Amino acid sequence: MRIPISPIGEVAPGRGAELRGPQVVASPNAFGAGVGKAVQGFAGAANGLADYFGEKFVEAQRFTATKNLSDFQSSLSMEVTERSRNFDPANGQNFVKDTNDLIAKRTNDFLATVPEALQGEFSARANDITNSVNEKAYEFQIGAMSDFAKVGISQAYDQSRLSLEQDGSVENLDAQRAQLDLLIDASPLTPAEKDAVRRQTYAGMEGVSYKTEVRNGLLGADA
Repeated sequence: MRIPISPIGEVAPGRGAELRGPQVVASPNAFGAGVGKAVQGFAGAANGLADYFGEKFVEAQRFTATKNLSDFQSSLSMEVTERSRNFDPANGQNFVKDTNDLIAKRTNDFLATVPEALQGEFSARANDITNSVNEKAYEFQIGAMSDFAKVGISQAYDQSRLSLEQDGSVENLDAQRAQLDLLIDASPLTPAEKDAVRRQTYAGMEGVSYKTEVRNGLLGADA
């Protein structure tokens, strides 16, 4: 028996569905839903990427601000140290006030480089640094003025001794002590320091006065 063979391009009747396989039909609604899901996925990825770069941007800003803060601290310390080397109490310079003025200017310069979002944080950190510098400036001026006063009192004491070596009288001794008292009272020394200086200088002047009087024969050596 002859088996019918269909020409190329033709399908035998009743076998088309079998050969073509299952049919897939995409409706407009289904297509739109797929696009919507794709867009949502893209938007989610974009938002995640934006968040990531946003965090990195803030980290970069904080790093820059931290580096600038370190530079601010170093340069401020160097400037104040250099000014302390040139400080001369004799000219009436107010080292603490000058340091405060410098701090205010340098702090403003630093904060001008800090982003607004980080102003609160780095303003507080800068304030901690400036408070420490202010405290050291105050301690330095007190120490420098005390040292200056002690040198001045020592010079006045030496002059009093020279005077008493020439005139060891009680009158001159009282005059020299009164003159030295004025200088001690006007000094920035603490009350305890002033008392200690008085005891030391008084004892020294009285010793010189006594020796001068003995040398001049006005007092006996065993008086």
